[in-house]
Amino acid sequence: MLATLLLLMTSPTLFANNDPQSKEAKLLHLKKQIRDIRATLTKSTRQKNQLQRKLQNSETAIGNISHSLTKLASQLKQQKRALRGRQQEKKEKSHQLAQQQRLLAQQIRASYAMGNQGYAKLFLNQEDPTAIGRTLIYYDYLNQSRVHNIKAIDQRIATLSRIEADIQRKQQRIAIAQQQRQKEKGALEKQQRSRQAILANIQKDIKNQAQRLVQLEQTRKDLQHLLKSLSEALADIPPDVGNIKPFSQLKGKLLRPAIGKVNHHFGKRRKGGGNIRWQGITITAKTGTQVNAVHHGRVAFSDWLRGFGLLVIIDHGGGYMSLYGHNESLYKDAGEWVGSGEIIATVGESGGQSNSGLYFEIRKNGKPQNPRSWLARQ
Repeated sequence: MLATLLLLMTSPTLFANNDPQSKEAKLLHLKKQIRDIRATLTKSTRQKNQLQRKLQNSETAIGNISHSLTKLASQLKQQKRALRGRQQEKKEKSHQLAQQQRLLAQQIRASYAMGNQGYAKLFLNQEDPTAIGRTLIYYDYLNQSRVHNIKAIDQRIATLSRIEADIQRKQQRIAIAQQQRQKEKGALEKQQRSRQAILANIQKDIKNQAQRLVQLEQTRKDLQHLLKSLSEALADIPPDVGNIKPFSQLKGKLLRPAIGKVNHHFGKRRKGGGNIRWQGITITAKTGTQVNAVHHGRVAFSDWLRGFGLLVIIDHGGGYMSLYGHNESLYKDAGEWVGSGEIIATVGESGGQSNSGLYFEIRKNGKPQNPRSWLARQ
């Protein structure tokens, strides 16, 4: 029994899942597999349609710039808040300095009123020695107080100088951030104009409904291939969910991925798509609206996919995945863990859409589920 126990304790596979290095190696392997899947999809897109590749590049650039603008806006807000704090501190210190200056002025005037020979007058007038002693003590206190006030003023002046220098530095940083923001906005507007031109060419390229059906069918196949590849890549890395409730037990309780009205419904026929039906729902929302993860999981995919634009796929374990398409910008990378309700993207119109909105799917073992039955009622 002792030999068996020792054998189990020294077994390299017993604690393999708890070994941080093993987990890190698996994660790196997962990321490599996802990169390979991305490369395959990108190569396929390039071979099939030059315009789609241009659309991918344009929308990816728009997503990156939008994300950069969001971060710049947040940094600018923080800097302005810090600047207001320093300006308020400067105001308070200035008030304290003015008070000290008034007190010091009062002391100087009082000293001047007594005359410059205050000590000599005391002795020449032959005052009572006891009274002279007390007066000398008062003089000493007065002088100490004056010295103390002078030092306090010097310190406040030095503090004010530091605050003013800090305010100037913050103002310079704000100015630089604003310039960068304007530059990014200009780049964004340029990319958006480019995107519109590409979309117009794509519409000309789709000459009839038959071509539209072929495109929709190819989009569906691309997604199925992606999900199958991701499932195989994730099979070796089971989600580390800990004490979090399994996805399968949350039917009718999931958080909504975005605030907005449901436009396209699961199972309904797609306009101009023949018998092809919606495998998810579209939530109409303004560009830039936050997109939230419906539940805890690992980001399995975060990139552009034809027909879906900037797409995020989260693996929740147990064969369940949630998909978030047509985003404006992506906030998470493949391999990252996200919590329930965490911001993962912003709503957009990528993937060649003309209106902004979030496309949302839930899949179990690759098969589409009706998202409405999984989401909590509003």
